[in-house]
Amino acid sequence: MGAGQSFELRQWPSGGLDSIFHPKSVAVVGVSNTPVQLGLMRPFLTCGFAGNIYPVHRDGGTILGLKVYRSIADIPGLVDYVVFGTPAASIPSLLEECAAKGVKAASFFTAGFGETGTEGGKSLERRILEIARYAGIRLIGPNCLGLYCPESHISFIPDSPLEPGSVGFISQSGGNSVYVIRAGASRGLTFSKVVSYGNAVDVDESELLEYLADDAATGVIGAYVEGVKDGERFRRALREAAAKKPVIVMKGGNTRSGARASASHTGALASQKHIWDSLLRESQAMGVESMEEMLDLLVAFRYMRPVRGTRAGIVGWGGGASVQAADECEAEGLDLPAFPPSLRNELARHWLPTGSILGNPVDTVSWSRDRAGFAKIIDAVAAWDGVDVLILHMGVIGGLMGLETMLELFPVVTGAYIEAAGKTSKPVAVVFHSNATPEVGAAFFEQARKCQQAAIPVYDSLGRTARAIVRYAGFCVSHPGWV
Repeated sequence: MGAGQSFELRQWPSGGLDSIFHPKSVAVVGVSNTPVQLGLMRPFLTCGFAGNIYPVHRDGGTILGLKVYRSIADIPGLVDYVVFGTPAASIPSLLEECAAKGVKAASFFTAGFGETGTEGGKSLERRILEIARYAGIRLIGPNCLGLYCPESHISFIPDSPLEPGSVGFISQSGGNSVYVIRAGASRGLTFSKVVSYGNAVDVDESELLEYLADDAATGVIGAYVEGVKDGERFRRALREAAAKKPVIVMKGGNTRSGARASASHTGALASQKHIWDSLLRESQAMGVESMEEMLDLLVAFRYMRPVRGTRAGIVGWGGGASVQAADECEAEGLDLPAFPPSLRNELARHWLPTGSILGNPVDTVSWSRDRAGFAKIIDAVAAWDGVDVLILHMGVIGGLMGLETMLELFPVVTGAYIEAAGKTSKPVAVVFHSNATPEVGAAFFEQARKCQQAAIPVYDSLGRTARAIVRYAGFCVSHPGWV
């Protein structure tokens, strides 16, 4: 396309996105031996991308054992996907090389475009979009990390998990996309696709929602959005996506300070919070206030059986922790019904040590050494018709027995939790909290892994657990056919 040539921009259908997640060859433009530039290419090597990988730099040579080509035109084979790490001013001419090469998609780690707020940056965005539309190239970004698709072994994180899953996540922030992948992996989440889309000059939040709504590999969608390009299209996309599967949205830039930050971050045009709240209610998407809450709900949708009410039975370690559980859970909207005399009598037959709590919550610390007896306590609470969901927590960090003895007991308690969860048809959540020392933290992480392998959702805060259950229960009640 000649300089200055223009044409009417067109809108691609969302179905056209599928090919960008399954490239057969990748070029990384601007590679060098600096940590950042190596970081653009290294994930394709460490994640085992099966296609051809072509480093590109004007100086040529070799890098990480691969030949470096001096230009995109010099690459001998076809190129499906290009990752750019070169200065913004160089992108238009390089994108024209991509057009001549038949490239299908490109992502831009490069910043310096519309997010700068300058006419020069905005002009560069218009120019690269013009070239891409003329050539049929889909653009991710600029100012983004790009694509993560475990099925295709492509990622922007060198040590990213490679097990495909059912969580789809889109993020205007690259940092939040990395956080969700890493923190999600530690909580047993696996992903279908994650997209860091930055300034969204071409592929934007609306089109990504439309795509993930119809993506058979995606069962639940999470989104971090700072602003939208087309409000009406986003409204429609959000409503249609939420009608097909759970959609969880965090909106950044709600305050004046946040709006200024999002404008300089990705050039996003933020909206007032009450508008977003109304939009979420209308679409039946679920809004969250933090990335931690996002993960809490994703874990619930991934691991928890459907919850049909908010009556909870709580069983766990420690009197003080049990009181804390009661306060935090009720504050978040969970109901802790008092146990009837028949259930209290049944619990007393199993165990009645001095200082025990046989109400709701139940303090079981004195039974911790007896896995079978511990499990019977949980079984009895689970069998009662007065509760809809079980919360099993572990929060004691030492006491008279000493930390070493307590650490030895953790697997016993976890075993009882897993055994009881396997017997009941009711939804169960496990909480490992009071993480006061590195030793306890490491032990909790190990026990959490065991629960995740048994398909039990795990949390590290009683209050956040309760909030996630209440939100999840509301979804299950309003979507009775959801599984």
